[in-house]
Amino acid sequence: MEERQYSQSLITELQTKTFEKNINGVKETVKPVPGQTGETKLNIVDPYVKKVIQKKMDEGIGSKPFSLNFDRNRPENITYDLTTSKVIEEEQLVEIDNDHYIDTFIFKAENANHDNPILVYFHGGAYMTGKIEEFGKQMKYIAEQAQTTVIFPHYRLAPENPYPAAINDALGIISWATSNHEKLGSHSEKLVLAGDSAGSGLINSCIVLMKDTSIISRVIELYPALDNNVEPYYDWHKFDVCPEDEQYAKNRVCRMLNSLAGFESNYLHYKIDPRDEVVDLFNIRNWSKIPPLTFILNQYDLITLVAEEFIKKALQHNVKLNVIKYLGCDHGSLNFFGTEPQAEDMCLEIAKVIKKALA
Repeated sequence: MEERQYSQSLITELQTKTFEKNINGVKETVKPVPGQTGETKLNIVDPYVKKVIQKKMDEGIGSKPFSLNFDRNRPENITYDLTTSKVIEEEQLVEIDNDHYIDTFIFKAENANHDNPILVYFHGGAYMTGKIEEFGKQMKYIAEQAQTTVIFPHYRLAPENPYPAAINDALGIISWATSNHEKLGSHSEKLVLAGDSAGSGLINSCIVLMKDTSIISRVIELYPALDNNVEPYYDWHKFDVCPEDEQYAKNRVCRMLNSLAGFESNYLHYKIDPRDEVVDLFNIRNWSKIPPLTFILNQYDLITLVAEEFIKKALQHNVKLNVIKYLGCDHGSLNFFGTEPQAEDMCLEIAKVIKKALA
């Protein structure tokens, strides 16, 4: 086990000092910034998040020209191993569609409960970045905490492999995991799917394309990619932030807004209408096919504005949905596992969902 960069007491706070809010008819579990003294403030940027944002501001990230190589090798995404028991790690090439292989990483908890479902996790990164070095320690921790097996596929990335390559890989790895569930450590062929940002977008594509199957028991989406055109949702005044922290929150939201311009060319490559249900869950034709959802959202994240509109629509169609919202955080928290306490807490919440998925 490595040392987390914050006190364990902050995790205790995140797990216990929550409150519930009814947002558009859905129960939202709200987690304030931990470590506060006196009256709890609901409009501040978490100090650990602020450090990360300040570092990026100092380095001029967001103001420099786009570099795919830089984004794929970000030096600031340092994570820590927080496990305290043995987790078996394996790497395997999995054949997809009988014509190619993808590198796949498997994390098996030594204390696994074989009645728990397997988790298949799809990483974020605008469909163009993301790798095991950024997410491996999180997957290992989730496997330990959920007492299960976690599968992390290296799906093909755009722009070298545009739509539908990543979706085909996601469908293939889901099929492989279901077919091999006993070997992988679960008595159940049903799976839990989880993903952050673009990874959740891949899951949503699979939901649409797998509408006639019931193998997905639960879906967990962290700051999910739901609509390809986020600009219409943007209104800075929707973000409640204290004046002294506004520059930090606004910097991240604006960087997010500016980074999405290349979605249609880099990922879709003009091969499909960006409003098609396969790549835009807002337009799904049969809402009853959406499995139970857990959304994990952050307060200062452009994606949260989109998700809140989706929640309204989902509730109109009786989708089973619950929401966890972290105050004081921005987009991409999970990447800072061991540095931002909310990243660890997110893994604990994912583990809880896995344990209850088949109950």
